[in-house]
Amino acid sequence: GDPRYMHGAEGFNGHYHHDNNNEKALEFCKANGLKIMVGNDYHHYKQPLIAYMYLPKEIENERQLADYLLSTQPQVYFDQQKCLEERQKFKDGLAKTEE
Repeated sequence: GDPRYMHGAEGFNGHYHHDNNNEKALEFCKANGLKIMVGNDYHHYKQPLIAYMYLPKEIENERQLADYLLSTQPQVYFDQQKCLEERQKFKDGLAKTEE
């Protein structure tokens, strides 16, 4: 997207089944002064927690969420190394099933 029309973007996606281009996404956010948001892209209970973003409990609707995100840089956590390790484990598991 055109960063002139953006306040923030997902700078890290913790899903390890595919290449998320996290390095490019983080650089895009930083280079354009965008708020960095992260997500784990969580799909099943065994999936490791690699990324999360802290949101206050008092947020109850999308307007409150938008106001919060516009007023501050959310606290984010992400572990690039763990994401790469889990991705390699996943690929190794796929290779074993193909043998």
